[in-house]
Amino acid sequence: MKYVLGFYFSEDKTQVALIRKNKPIWQKNHLNGIGGKIEPNEHANDAMVREFKEEAGIEVLNWRKFCTLFHFKNVVNCYVAFGNLENIKSLTDEEVSIFNVNQLNNEIIMPNLLWLIPLALDSDEITAQIFDKSKISNEEKTYKIVVSVCDQGHYGSTHCGNCWADLEKVTLIDSRCPKCGVLLKYEGILKWTQ
Repeated sequence: MKYVLGFYFSEDKTQVALIRKNKPIWQKNHLNGIGGKIEPNEHANDAMVREFKEEAGIEVLNWRKFCTLFHFKNVVNCYVAFGNLENIKSLTDEEVSIFNVNQLNNEIIMPNLLWLIPLALDSDEITAQIFDKSKISNEEKTYKIVVSVCDQGHYGSTHCGNCWADLEKVTLIDSRCPKCGVLLKYEGILKWTQ
């Protein structure tokens, strides 16, 4: 299945519109980005515009794709946009609200928002492919990120999956995050284990 997931931020990047999920059951009561399924023969960007309008009540046209999540047979195209949040409203049984980005740790959120939101806000405008792997154990999860190069030759920032410290200068195999000490592995793509 193919999906879109959007993060619509205020112009100053301090607030974001999120939806409190009722379904599927594993997302129930968790905050997530706004989106849904891509319809047959629909372009992902068009699906993002449509889904956001259907669920949040406003038409946003300036979406930028910032990553693609691959989870088993599902593909989730993740988008970011910035604008005026004041006319957002809930149009379905799932409540859309505005949240302060720096206070999301006080909310029940989907776990991947801990790194998707900083990735969406990255000023380098990177594009990443993220492979969300199954849990290694009850405490560990491994993520892989492939970061592309923009047309100016800048590499996107990479960050620690545990504390989001900037890791652009960390390239050694089996090195540790300089901020929190989590083990990092670099294998052509950044891979971290939480």
